[in-house]
Amino acid sequence: DRDTVNSRIDWIGRDTRSEQPFFGMLWTIQSHYPYYTWGHVRKFCDDPKLNRYLTAVAETDYALGELLDWLDKSKLADSTLVVVFGDHGEAFGQHGQWGHGTAIYEENIAIPLMLINPQLFHGETYDARGGTVDMAPTALEAIGIPSPGQWQGRSLIDGDRTGREYFCQPYNGLQFGYREGKMKVILDAWNNTAEVYDLAADRYETKNLAAD
Repeated sequence: DRDTVNSRIDWIGRDTRSEQPFFGMLWTIQSHYPYYTWGHVRKFCDDPKLNRYLTAVAETDYALGELLDWLDKSKLADSTLVVVFGDHGEAFGQHGQWGHGTAIYEENIAIPLMLINPQLFHGETYDARGGTVDMAPTALEAIGIPSPGQWQGRSLIDGDRTGREYFCQPYNGLQFGYREGKMKVILDAWNNTAEVYDLAADRYETKNLAAD
């Protein structure tokens, strides 16, 4: 990821000589299995695989910091919106599964989203929930550009939202789910079973309320 960041810095440096707006995307890979690291694996816990994952995440975070530092030194930070988000979560034994793509519990689907620009944001947090389909509309609203009408996503900054989000997992059987408020429902289409969780009282989804 550090090499990827350096190549993106070189590209931005060449492109901004024309003083035209630019768009660049970085797809980080270190924190994807098998969790690549460039240094020694740090010890965060007693799980070697989780230690490797967290070390990879920390190194990716360091690489992102180098990009932000470069934007600041190049006087581009104020005019650049940096959007950081994940495409999926990662499980380490919760609910008897590892990795991603095999379930839609919170460890599989909860991802970070950060919008970074010193002129637009100053450490605020928003409690709106959504999906990856909402990322691009959110970024465009932040810089004052309307989303194309055919886009399905809605800006997370927009206060007029339904408060419902949907999930699907087609790789290990077939699961559908949704969350509304504190309640989350998971439907297993292969086995015709349901799981219901109160995430306010049970954030780790340990007590299935479907029978009630």
